[in-house]
Amino acid sequence: MDQAEQLCEQICIIANGHKVLDGVLRDIRRGNLGNSYAIEFDEPSADAAKFMQDKTRLFNRVGRSGDGWEVELAPDTEVRELVAALNALDVPLTRFARLQPSLHQIFVQKVGNAATPGRRPETANV
Repeated sequence: MDQAEQLCEQICIIANGHKVLDGVLRDIRRGNLGNSYAIEFDEPSADAAKFMQDKTRLFNRVGRSGDGWEVELAPDTEVRELVAALNALDVPLTRFARLQPSLHQIFVQKVGNAATPGRRPETANV
């Protein structure tokens, strides 16, 4: 999937004989944006770390990623609410970006169990 993502502008994914995705890769990625964001601060901060751990009502998931965090917003969280809370911290925010899913993540989301590895169709005895 990584190579297809690097080489192709248009893709078509077929699972179990049915077309699952078809179109321009950029449009497919934009159409499958989740609610995940990357957050980084100018410098390590105890206040920022405490905020990320204490604001669990805003997030479905919070995880460290390099020098920052990756978060998935809770369904009832507005992005502007999170940005306002982050800007209220004493540490400058240096990165706030919506994460685009990889082609592999989109494939897994759309196809799910339709393409189980090692699964082969029944063959008739000849």
